[in-house]
Amino acid sequence: MFDFLSFEFMQRAVIGGTIIALIAPWIGSFLVVRRLSLLSDTLSHVSLFGIALGLLTGIHPLLSAFVCALGAVALIEYTRTKRSVYPESLLALLLAGSLSLAMILFSLSDTAYVSIFQYLFGSIVTITWSDIAVIGTTALITALLLTRFYRQFFLISFDEDIAKSSGLNVTMYNALLLFLAAGVISFSLRIVGALLIGALAIIPVMTAVLYKTSFKKTILLAIGYAVVSVWSGIYLSYTIDTQSGPTIVGISILLFVITFLYKQLRRTHQK
Repeated sequence: MFDFLSFEFMQRAVIGGTIIALIAPWIGSFLVVRRLSLLSDTLSHVSLFGIALGLLTGIHPLLSAFVCALGAVALIEYTRTKRSVYPESLLALLLAGSLSLAMILFSLSDTAYVSIFQYLFGSIVTITWSDIAVIGTTALITALLLTRFYRQFFLISFDEDIAKSSGLNVTMYNALLLFLAAGVISFSLRIVGALLIGALAIIPVMTAVLYKTSFKKTILLAIGYAVVSVWSGIYLSYTIDTQSGPTIVGISILLFVITFLYKQLRRTHQK
């Protein structure tokens, strides 16, 4: 069963996928609580535009993706504080607009088809040790900051008014949380893909929320579901020869459906 781990490229895939599974649902938990689930998809599409821009201009794709994601985060936070545009409307605008611009820029690149497919759906089995080093460093920094400022992030996510009355700099912590989300999502595109990283950050959290437990336990459950999805998806994609990214997300959705049905049946039985 574990013969596939004898290949170095599968070892890299498992390590890289596990790192993302450990950090993406963690940051996604705060986004779900704040009703910003769409933000992960928006940042992934903005990052895709950044990658297309980087490929066309010769800038490192991941660097340009991160810069574009930061620009989107700054715009989102600015309009949210000024209340000039509804946040949901802006997210939808950025999502559609950045994807359209990304496709235009990809069409101008000599490696259009390969680049589009690779960054839309990811290529977890072709990642290098340098890719793992990048996402590992990003995950470590993110984990340290999420741990250090857990209380602050918790307060601003559940009630900004209470956070303000407690003397917290809500604007700063909002910006920091969005900054971390931008980093995790943009640097994960190479592994999971723009169309799938948002799902991996949100779907395990949705599954964990069904247990209706404490926020910390919800985060741990979400991470557990994400790890199971990644490991099972990589193994299944190797066994039946499918794309690993979509397989991982498919299993994540399956786990959500199974958990939802289990909870419904249990609730019905208790009545």
